[in-house]
Amino acid sequence: MNRLQRRHQTDDVRASPKSLSFTAHKLTLIELGLKKAILKDDRARNALQRLVRRGYQTDILVTHLTMWVRAREVWNASWHSKGLARDEMKRLDSFGTRLRRIADLLETDTFCRNLLKPELLKVHRVVRDDSNPAMARLIADLPNTLRCYARLLIHAVSLRWAFSRRRRTLPERQAVMSRILFDEVRRITGRDRIDTVLPLLNIASKHFNLGKRFEKKALSAQLKRLRSR
Repeated sequence: MNRLQRRHQTDDVRASPKSLSFTAHKLTLIELGLKKAILKDDRARNALQRLVRRGYQTDILVTHLTMWVRAREVWNASWHSKGLARDEMKRLDSFGTRLRRIADLLETDTFCRNLLKPELLKVHRVVRDDSNPAMARLIADLPNTLRCYARLLIHAVSLRWAFSRRRRTLPERQAVMSRILFDEVRRITGRDRIDTVLPLLNIASKHFNLGKRFEKKALSAQLKRLRSR
């Protein structure tokens, strides 16, 4: 395990392909949609509750499921660009961490927090001189914007690490994402718990229109192959 993979023990997505943990965070609209779909389905809701009792935070699990199911979109949107060198990935990973810390500072430092007050931003000459009516709102929302971008950046870098050893076909990339998800389930709960996770995978597949239904036997065999490499 390299130095980058040992970082983010507590406050960011880990760069290691075997861990994609987030601290407490607000769900995106897409993640909220999946969460609602899970809670409406009896089997998926019960599966979610069982994993939560084993130590999985509800929103963290929803985030991991969303990352798993949307891996194809992420790859198609960003992986066809020029490959990143190892040192560049380290710099980007570090940059994402700094953005998260800056966002926290904006909300915890008294002076910085006062500058973000809507009543000040609406009348401040610097903001008004920009002549953009929405600028005050954009500045007030800066901490959340920085966190969202940092999260996007660190997630992208972590997947680059996961797929950097060799070029993979799309099914292979999707299989790797399944391994990453189950590695995280095992890390948190002590076991893969395939029976419990399956209803969540299937409701996520249905919600995002993947057109796939997952079975325990095939998924177990796939995980065994991936972990034996």
